[in-house]
Amino acid sequence: MKKIIYIAAAIFSFAIVVNTGCKNPLVDDEGNDIPLLRVDLPKFEATYIIEFYTKSGNIERPVDGNISYSITGKDATKLVNEGGRINNSGNINSGGILSLNLDPNIKFPYDLEFTISGQNSNYLILPNVIKQTTTGSRQIRIEVIDLNNLPEPTPSPSDVDINASEDEKIASIPNSVNGNGYNYIALYQAETTKTYECTSNEFEDYGIYVVGEDMSDMPSKSRTIEAGTYFFVVTKPNGAIPTSFDIEIGSDENNIYASFDYEITTAAGVYTGSISNNLPIKQTIEQIYVLENDKSATIRIIPKAPFTIAEDTQNITDITSSGTINFDAPLQTSGSTASFKRCDISTIGFCSSDRKISYAITRSFQYRKKGDEDNWLNGMLEKGKTTLYLEDKQRYECRMSINNQWISYDMTTDPQDVDNLINTIPEVSVYTITPNGSDGYNINIEVTSEELCSLNI
Repeated sequence: MKKIIYIAAAIFSFAIVVNTGCKNPLVDDEGNDIPLLRVDLPKFEATYIIEFYTKSGNIERPVDGNISYSITGKDATKLVNEGGRINNSGNINSGGILSLNLDPNIKFPYDLEFTISGQNSNYLILPNVIKQTTTGSRQIRIEVIDLNNLPEPTPSPSDVDINASEDEKIASIPNSVNGNGYNYIALYQAETTKTYECTSNEFEDYGIYVVGEDMSDMPSKSRTIEAGTYFFVVTKPNGAIPTSFDIEIGSDENNIYASFDYEITTAAGVYTGSISNNLPIKQTIEQIYVLENDKSATIRIIPKAPFTIAEDTQNITDITSSGTINFDAPLQTSGSTASFKRCDISTIGFCSSDRKISYAITRSFQYRKKGDEDNWLNGMLEKGKTTLYLEDKQRYECRMSINNQWISYDMTTDPQDVDNLINTIPEVSVYTITPNGSDGYNINIEVTSEELCSLNI
């Protein structure tokens, strides 16, 4: 619970309450201390929650264990942690999660670009280029190669040749996009220090990238690589060009936080990601590539309970001139989703020895029903408040990324479970559930701890 308290302290709004009446201005009508100070961190125009995963066949799992990362490129020193400190290298210690923010002194419009990569004795992060020209929060998933469980290398494709031995080719990784229009073909480890050369009769744009380097430049068709170094062969489809567009998801349910996955298929590749915000949602989708002679795209929105998508797939003839792609997300009214309740959630933290100091969380988080493995949904607290549809009489587990670690805690929608929750987490001094009309609850949570009294943010 101590880590939960740190969350409550680290991300809040600043306010001073002034009362010029005759009564004591530091207490309310019931004699309780009035909070005077709330701590704030910089406001970020762009934030990133990056999840690293390994893949075995069709099964994807979060990275389990420590992994090192580095950020290169023109904006590597413009990415900061929650406290505003530069965050362009380090270790991801838990859950394969990396949280980044754009320096609050930088305002859009801005042409943001950086590359994430990394390696240690167990893992290789497939280098991934991130580009962004609009404000907003993004959830990005990046594949990691497990060096202790490598996919079987397959014979080299006839359309790309490289003067490397079959022993140096340690994994095939086809159809993995890396953000700058290229697709990975294979992973190699140099056996000796020598010059490696690529040739191709199929592709005009191809070459070599080395793990850990910036990928904003063109790959090299010929380069000298030191023994033991990992490197990749990549290709770009002929005539590939970048594009961006907006996806808008409307619903009869307004101001409810909802999360959806998307899959966009073009002739240049398959691109996946997530969209989350208060409904209705409008988000710019960037870093999509099409071909000059084939600009078509298939856009699929994947709903998560309790929402569905009226038309989950749209086929667009020319995505470069399509404007906004509209979807509708009605609330499901049958099956198990009928037991979902609208929950207006409010969370506040207090210093236990001086309740004049309080905090109200502003932070993205993930949640899932207890026991529902690998089915996390995205949420967002704004000054301690959010509205979600949650299943009635259930325990939920939640997690936030703070300093690149998952911080976990529980929440319940069962009034009969409140006492058990409070007894399990002593720092939760108040947890109430009250009806909010016929179809919802108000959930109020107060966290009290001495750790909130002296914070070093």
